[in-house]
Amino acid sequence: MNDAHPEDRPVPFPETQTRRLSERFTYGPADQEAIDRREAQAAAAEYSRTRLPTASPIADLHELEAAIRDTAPGQAIEVEPTLMNDIIHHRHPLLAEREQTHGNFNATALIAQRFKDISKSTPNWNANLTDVQRESLEGIFTKIARILSGDPNHPDHWRDIEGGAHLVTETLAPFS
Repeated sequence: MNDAHPEDRPVPFPETQTRRLSERFTYGPADQEAIDRREAQAAAAEYSRTRLPTASPIADLHELEAAIRDTAPGQAIEVEPTLMNDIIHHRHPLLAEREQTHGNFNATALIAQRFKDISKSTPNWNANLTDVQRESLEGIFTKIARILSGDPNHPDHWRDIEGGAHLVTETLAPFS
């Protein structure tokens, strides 16, 4: 005989309600990414609340490097215009030129990697695509990312996409 009071005994939960709840609260990679983002944002917000503001703009390259290491993502760093000018002008000229047409490299990389992640999760990626087709698609994704983060009117981006697709059609021609 059970000596527990009626209010202490577990109440049976109907199976249909359990199934509906589990369907509603399915946890997947997107959920983990959202949780990670929220945690990172909360940590950055906490860090920025505890960090003392800089007394004056940074004027030394070594001080700037330390500030970049110690600053939370998204937090602004005030830099003296002369130091910023030195940084800009010491950049490799090819990189400065490419950024005008291809966009910020970090933004381009992020966009291209998202395209690649999505495509690699599809059933055809490993099952039906050849190495040539996969490589071509990855190159095309990079070109699309350059269009989205750089100059969309730069004709080379569009020609490169056409060229990548053409390389695949050359491998398919004997089979058509």
